[in-house]
Amino acid sequence: MPPKLGQISCLKTLTRFIVGKKRYCHLDELKDLNLGGTLRIDHLQRVENPRDVKEANLVGKRNLLHLSLSWEDDSDLQSQEDVEKVLEALKPHANLKKLYISGYKGAQFSSWMMDNILYSVAHIWLSDCDKCSQLPPLALLPCLRTLHLYRMSQVMYIDDHFQGGGMVRGFPSLKSLEIADLPSLQRFSREDGRELLPCLTSLDIRRCPELTLPHLPSVEELTVWNCNEVILGSVSNLENLISLDVSINDELNYLPDGMLLNLTSLKKLDVKWFNKLKCLPTEIVSLTSLERLDIRNCNELESFPEQGMEGLKCLKYLTLDKCRKFKSLTEGLQHLSCLETLSLDGCPEMVALPDGMKYLTSLRNFVLSSGVEIASKLEVLPEALWNSEGSFHEKQRKMRRLTTLNSQSWLHSLMG
Repeated sequence: MPPKLGQISCLKTLTRFIVGKKRYCHLDELKDLNLGGTLRIDHLQRVENPRDVKEANLVGKRNLLHLSLSWEDDSDLQSQEDVEKVLEALKPHANLKKLYISGYKGAQFSSWMMDNILYSVAHIWLSDCDKCSQLPPLALLPCLRTLHLYRMSQVMYIDDHFQGGGMVRGFPSLKSLEIADLPSLQRFSREDGRELLPCLTSLDIRRCPELTLPHLPSVEELTVWNCNEVILGSVSNLENLISLDVSINDELNYLPDGMLLNLTSLKKLDVKWFNKLKCLPTEIVSLTSLERLDIRNCNELESFPEQGMEGLKCLKYLTLDKCRKFKSLTEGLQHLSCLETLSLDGCPEMVALPDGMKYLTSLRNFVLSSGVEIASKLEVLPEALWNSEGSFHEKQRKMRRLTTLNSQSWLHSLMG
């Protein structure tokens, strides 16, 4: 930081302040600055005397709307007690709208995070606060719209404060919640029966192996990575889901029974990196609103269920990518009357296409990126494939066994 920064009394914007060991890099340089907008303070572990931090006078900066506080991994520079005192002294003004805290090594958050200082905050990011086992009472913040929680190994509940009888709605305005690397997280609320997240529409969960989902009727988008059977089994509690992305599991041979039940509003389903998954459940038939099905890197998956595809009346896009043992598309494919795009890539065991593909009257794009095996063994080419666009036509020179071409429209075009 430049020397004598604190003497520039007219300075109103300072997006980043790096704490240093030199005298002119101390936080008291901010004392008389009427800063507004965004302020990011980095390397707070370098603070030598926590009592001097209060001189920064953040609480007096009413125009400061976005505050970022960051500690780096130099744990030997401050005791846990000093870390907590530093955060306590960095109390902002109640006009704050966004708060980001990273690398905090205290065992508990500051008292100002427990009162009305955060009343107007709409966005909160907390990351790498490994020693904190209890979050502030964030569920009581009336304006909070997005919450991001990353790498907090001891937190067991997002809402860990008893409110009495579940009469107060938790997170009344929250719309987006992202949680990643909270290995001890068990439930959203410690309190049974507490009504939570009435407005939540987007939920992203990654590497939270102990977590189960409550009933969340407003959630429309769910992403779950490194998921276990327990959390997958609770997906059916989200009956208004529109988009579901489940990824990365090395244990499950089958998706949990009932997982896809009740998801009658689901339009998009992604299943990726399930290395032992052998088949999809027959209850996929209940996904009557599904428009896009994307399956990637499921190396043990061999086929779709014989009974199940007929319910996908609205399916428009179907992708199979790097499913090494996938052998055949079922005859149930003929029921996909709305299918517009079929993409097959990295499925070397697939050597045939079902006869029912001739009923795919809406098919416009057939992508066969690495399916030479199919192309070289085709004997009958349905009209739907001939009239489609995409990389399938690049494989035509491989069709040495093709004896029948069912395409009257193509023949008519040749005749002028």
